[in-house]
Amino acid sequence: MVKTLFEQESMTCLDLEKATGLKPGDITGMTIYPGGAVEVETKDTITSEKQTAIRQALESKGLAKNKKPVDIIKK
Repeated sequence: MVKTLFEQESMTCLDLEKATGLKPGDITGMTIYPGGAVEVETKDTITSEKQTAIRQALESKGLAKNKKPVDIIKK
């Protein structure tokens, strides 16, 4: 049996800040979901231009696709 690994580079908050021109610390957290959706937390509200830059940076990594999974919890 032959195994072949296909990966992408890691994506950190710092990488995303550098790629979009944000200052270090502007992005406080990022969650990448299995389907490729990405949730980015920022310290402050960011402009639509910066949001577009973030989306483009994520798309260049093959991310920002599909939707965030919805967790249904029944009690």
